[in-house]
Amino acid sequence: MSKMPGFPHKGFPEGWFGVGWSSDFAVGEPVLRRYFGEDMVLYRAETGRMVAVYAYCPHMGARLDVGGKVEGECITCPFHRWKWDADGNNVDIPYAEKTMKAKLKTYPVVESGNIVWMWNSWRSAEPTWEAPDLDFLSGPEFFWDDEASKRVWTNVRLTPQMVAENIVDGPHIEYVHLAEDGGHIANIDIKGPVFSVEVDQTFRTRRGPVLGKTYNDSLGVGTQISKMQFGDYRVVNVLTTTPIEEDRCDMRASIFITLPAGLEKPEKAADLPEKMQRLIKSHLDSQEQDLPLWETMVYEAHPLLVAEEIQGHVKLRKWAKQFYEPA
Repeated sequence: MSKMPGFPHKGFPEGWFGVGWSSDFAVGEPVLRRYFGEDMVLYRAETGRMVAVYAYCPHMGARLDVGGKVEGECITCPFHRWKWDADGNNVDIPYAEKTMKAKLKTYPVVESGNIVWMWNSWRSAEPTWEAPDLDFLSGPEFFWDDEASKRVWTNVRLTPQMVAENIVDGPHIEYVHLAEDGGHIANIDIKGPVFSVEVDQTFRTRRGPVLGKTYNDSLGVGTQISKMQFGDYRVVNVLTTTPIEEDRCDMRASIFITLPAGLEKPEKAADLPEKMQRLIKSHLDSQEQDLPLWETMVYEAHPLLVAEEIQGHVKLRKWAKQFYEPA
């Protein structure tokens, strides 16, 4: 596996990572994904449950999404019809009297906030902390369109930690995202796998600069939930960065907004007032501004930091070490 130049950690970080939106997985249709250096097949069982398994049948190596059938909560290999249940057990071989005790590798997955989350760890096959809880985003005050409110960037040259470090990088908000001023850290709070940053920020609007707040939570290094408040607007950006290989990731952004009082929630973003449509698009576009930098930079393990930068960067990098296998 190729490695990001300068990045001090080897392998993949531990945590929950977004592997797609719920609508990517229709009932009974196996979907191939490659994450954490492995090919895997995800499928929605007939019960609605999401299941993720190693992509290749351990019998003769057939890839399970190429003609594989979903039956109940099981997936059946297209080659010899060996059937595997959602826990990886072999439950049927149509031409044999007995099944095999062999296991098909499975991956823990859950759904929250219209996102399918997968657990990855070098330490424990079973999750040691909870998946992101985004149930609050299903409340009636939040608007999200399954087409217009999300965007994916595939096979991007970066590591999840490079994205996570943005939440403590106040100055870049002015120079990369063209805000009126850089962000200023008001508070940092660390609780286990969650790194929280409160940022005072000036947002650029068509009415001029507006003072506001951003509350950033990094859940492990792979997920950032940013809650922005400025003027009458409330925006939540759920950003997931999932490793394909050590230096390549898929990145997905979901933008949730609250609507003004009295405005009936439409089915589609196209039916929102134009300013609300611009709000969603501008927050998706802001992710694009970082990408040319991430895709061409090296990781500076010993950066030259001025006094105003030290607290945030040093604390975040020290916190992030817990997610990597020790050297």
